[in-house]
Amino acid sequence: MRQRLHNLDLLKTLAMLMVVIIHAVRLVADVVQYPTIGNYCSLTLRLLCEGVPIFLLVNGFLLFGKQTFDLSAHLRKTGKLFALLVIWSIILIGIQYPLHAVLYGTPIDITEMFELFLDTKVNSLYSGTLWYLQALVAVYLLFPLFKCAYDTDGRLFEYLFVVAAVCAGIPALISMASFLPVSETAMSFISKTQAWFGQMIPFAGSEFLFYFLLGGMIRKYSAKLELQKNRWTMIGAGAFVLSVFWTISMGFLGGSVPVFNVNYWGIFEPFIIIGWYCLTLRYHGTPEIAQRITTSVGSLTLGIYLVHPLVIAAFTAIPLPSMQIVMLIVALIVFLVSWGITALSMRIPGIRWIFRV
Repeated sequence: MRQRLHNLDLLKTLAMLMVVIIHAVRLVADVVQYPTIGNYCSLTLRLLCEGVPIFLLVNGFLLFGKQTFDLSAHLRKTGKLFALLVIWSIILIGIQYPLHAVLYGTPIDITEMFELFLDTKVNSLYSGTLWYLQALVAVYLLFPLFKCAYDTDGRLFEYLFVVAAVCAGIPALISMASFLPVSETAMSFISKTQAWFGQMIPFAGSEFLFYFLLGGMIRKYSAKLELQKNRWTMIGAGAFVLSVFWTISMGFLGGSVPVFNVNYWGIFEPFIIIGWYCLTLRYHGTPEIAQRITTSVGSLTLGIYLVHPLVIAAFTAIPLPSMQIVMLIVALIVFLVSWGITALSMRIPGIRWIFRV
């Protein structure tokens, strides 16, 4: 029986909490116009809560670590993820769209519902959270090629990782440059540079693939990271501090806080995530109550991810104060309720397959 990696369960638990907090709490705080301690704390928490890259990394770590690879089984798993994407999009829209219509007195438009089904970009209404499943399907389709390189030629895999890092890193640097308070001419140059480089990126979603391959690299060099975990934990903490300082500085220089993409797909996040991984290496599943919690959540993260938008939608029907502390408590309740619903659903044979990939 394969030994359970408790630190990965802890990582997935933290990532799931981060995702729920981002979706349940408005953490994009304007510290330029309202430089209060509460807003600074809100901004810092928002920059800390980047769960999806962690999920991608853990997926890569586990898949690249498999001793044997069954292409047929992998393709069935990929097909199931795609089916789940379609089915759950219909469920989210079919429940939330009519609820929104009842609460706000708006008419139901079938054409609009179909358009919403196709709109799974980040921050999109109703099904926006499912962009992660789309990213997962994309990297799963390419995984057999990278697994072959990983198992047969370590240097080839490292080369592919570097290509993915460059394809994700240069656009991230250009994106960060776009937040600088520069002239229209300079901004136009930055925009054209971004478009020029974009023509050479060999695959869309390079940032998703990068974090997935980063999981493979961490798996490959896990023994070295274990020896250097203190150093990398400090590097990750330093990268996070730099990201907060950079975001606030750009906010005051440019007049607005560039929260989105600063850490999500920025140059700081890889170091932050490696820091998270090395920090969790100290966790070995003790005490027992902690192990039970992280093992349960770690095995049910996909279900919690799918269920939590519906739980959040239910809370929108309840008039609550907009205070940050109240919203954080709501986020914790959403997490616990979503976890409970998923755990109960796993006991129902007809539904269990949905949350188990």
